[in-house]
Amino acid sequence: EDHWRCICGEYTLPHLREDYFLIAYLYDSFQLTALEVWMHPPYEGARLEYAESFAQHMNNTVREVHRAGKAVSAPACYLHCATEDSRFHAVAADGVIVSALFLEWYNNTRANTSLSSQEPRDAL
Repeated sequence: EDHWRCICGEYTLPHLREDYFLIAYLYDSFQLTALEVWMHPPYEGARLEYAESFAQHMNNTVREVHRAGKAVSAPACYLHCATEDSRFHAVAADGVIVSALFLEWYNNTRANTSLSSQEPRDAL
């Protein structure tokens, strides 16, 4: 009955036991396009409200993942799967390039270094 939930990270991630580094774009372009907004930014009116609500929900989900001890990066960007192209090396959050943050985590694999102990900042 709720089998569809396995494809949604917010329901699946709490059950993963291995360490992982979550990269989630708060304004995920695939989800915003596929769900309600159906267009590229800039948004106005009800679409803007929906996009902001979506981003806040993503931010809350990312915070829960972080509280569970996982490494996260959640730039407030309108992107999806940027890890698969050159944008991965250009996106920055708070002046830190996401790919560099991931590389630092990867090189300190499962060490629970400063990356997992820092409280994420509100992106909104």
